[in-house]
Amino acid sequence: MLIAGVLINRANYILFFWIFLFVEFSLSQSHYDAGKFRVDSIYITGNKVTKDFVILRELSFLKGDSIDNTVLRFNRERIYSLGIFNTVDLIRTETDRFNTVQIALEEGWYLWPIPFVDFKDNDFNKISVGMDLRLENFQGINDDLRVRFGFGYNPEITISYILPYIWTHPDISFESATAYGRYKNLNKDFEEYLGHSFDQKTVRQSLGFGYRLNLFSRIYYYTEFIYNELPSALAPITENNYTTYRLFSNAIKYWYDSRDLKQYPKSGNSILFEYYYKFSTKNEIHYSTVVGDLRFYKPLPVGFNYRMRLFTRQSIGNIIPSFDLAYIGFTDYVRGNYKKKLLGRNSYLSSIELTHDIVPELIINYDLPYIPKALQTFRTQIVFEAFFDAGTTANSNKDVFNSPYQTGLGFGIVFLALPYDLLRIEYAFDRNFKPEFKIDLGLSF
Repeated sequence: MLIAGVLINRANYILFFWIFLFVEFSLSQSHYDAGKFRVDSIYITGNKVTKDFVILRELSFLKGDSIDNTVLRFNRERIYSLGIFNTVDLIRTETDRFNTVQIALEEGWYLWPIPFVDFKDNDFNKISVGMDLRLENFQGINDDLRVRFGFGYNPEITISYILPYIWTHPDISFESATAYGRYKNLNKDFEEYLGHSFDQKTVRQSLGFGYRLNLFSRIYYYTEFIYNELPSALAPITENNYTTYRLFSNAIKYWYDSRDLKQYPKSGNSILFEYYYKFSTKNEIHYSTVVGDLRFYKPLPVGFNYRMRLFTRQSIGNIIPSFDLAYIGFTDYVRGNYKKKLLGRNSYLSSIELTHDIVPELIINYDLPYIPKALQTFRTQIVFEAFFDAGTTANSNKDVFNSPYQTGLGFGIVFLALPYDLLRIEYAFDRNFKPEFKIDLGLSF
């Protein structure tokens, strides 16, 4: 409620209008079509690599259930959300009143050497180049091994592995990551004190386990070691004169996710809560971080879709290291304010979007020589979006209404090429109506 209250006040009640619209249409929409049928048999075709159980455990129905075509469409999107299939079709056939559901798949391409070029803040003087190597689904269980390395403005190397299903217990997942990087400082107070920009060195090692409670809910536990090093000359203005931190972190996470297509949802909810306890025995630092991220997606009449996000990150403790403060303009940002940074112990963000298909879903299938077939089929779609974002940071919840804030209003075009990625071309205005053009990859929220 605090997030909504803050951002409603900042945005002249625009959010209130959109939230009202969301509730109004939520009460008027029907969830299912008429015409149910009993599922007598389920079988899968086309999964040359992927194990059957990986697909079947995504279904919201079992053999013997009575479902309709709306349920089939929803489950098609859930299987697409695995991100490892070029095409997914759920086909119902009836013979002598015996109903069979065929899950027809085409496997994707699973080995990706992808070069990248990143311009920080859209600045050609802040360029990083590198390679992103990914080996997906190599055991047939949607596992993901990734090595990413880059040079230039922000040199980095990351090695990660995600195992969604441990063979002895398919509801338990495992993940691990190791990362090293030298990143440009984002704290303007530090830069002004030194009189120049500088890098901070970071090393992270994490392990995590997850447990699936049901089709939509999961809980996670993570443990992590964090090393962060700042220039020693900053000691007079840092927390307790520390410039080198060695922290241990324990975290628990709960995630409820009922979205249909996770790469670009049109219905469902994503509700995420995270709690981190971080401490250092040497420096006697201990503090907590709480994260709440609520995302709602709803189809509207005449082909429109409504999307809303409320996000907050709260720091609890007397000493919060500068590298672990809440930033707006780093991983999360307000569109129209991409180059602007806000910094504080706590952050608050909200976004709303109204979307409509320009080109509905279309399966593109080429047949070119010398190119693997798995690389020549993908699902495409073109979507128009209008959006409004708002965000602020504060050092305490009492200071929220007196803190600097950002708003962004704009529109854009989204190009989907699934299961690979999506491209967003957006034009936004900040609170002073200064325009900003941006091209980005991935889901806004």
